Amino acid sequence: MITTEVLKELKSRGIRIALNPSYDSLQDVENKILKIKEVCKGCALFVCLNDANLSRATEIAKLAVKHNCFIRINRMYQGSNNSEYIEEYGRKASEMLDVLLAFPKPAWPNWVIDSVFPLRLNGNKNSYSCGKGLFVVDWDGMLRSCNPDYDSTIGSIRTHLHLKDFIFPQKWNAEDLSECKECSWLNLCQGGCPYTRKIAYGIYGRKTPFCEVHKKIWPKLLELTEKWKNSHRELYEKFTYNNVCQ
Repeated sequence: MITTEVLKELKSRGIRIALNPSYDSLQDVENKILKIKEVCKGCALFVCLNDANLSRATEIAKLAVKHNCFIRINRMYQGSNNSEYIEEYGRKASEMLDVLLAFPKPAWPNWVIDSVFPLRLNGNKNSYSCGKGLFVVDWDGMLRSCNPDYDSTIGSIRTHLHLKDFIFPQKWNAEDLSECKECSWLNLCQGGCPYTRKIAYGIYGRKTPFCEVHKKIWPKLLELTEKWKNSHRELYEKFTYNNVCQ
């Protein structure tokens, strides 16, 4: 589908392209990036660290910086109850952040790790984009607050006509999690993704199984955030943190 004609049409409609490496070879991924940038100038990489991409995550990050692509790193939800996956995810996420930090041009830090918005730490809102404004519309018009979590129904397009009508059941505020209250990373982590907690423990009311991983990668994510802010100081100070994050 990545043809010149299709890309020109997408560009004319103002549609931005996020490329998923999936099971393509690294050479095919690079060829697609070059093809997209030839017409659209910009390209993002949204990388799910599954069985195909976890082992080559560092190489994918190097492709992103080589071609000036924004990169988003997503862990596998089902890895939440697999200790070997959690450990390897931690190593690879850390390596990917090292690649981004070493690159002269600072990477935009939002969404680099899952749905975390570290630029929001300037304000009182929590640092996740999920669970408070993003929602899924199913084929029958039902609304859910989490794409993979089918228990997160919040209403229907026939009843929820304004944003004020939405009440999100999945809490991203970790203040109610006793395991997290004294943690120095509370504001950034917020207990982690509720769905990963549900997979690991069967309930939302526990801290993320990625807790120890987060403690190791959050310092690098904040370092990346500071590097971006220092490089874009005028832009960052001109707008509120909400403007920048959106």
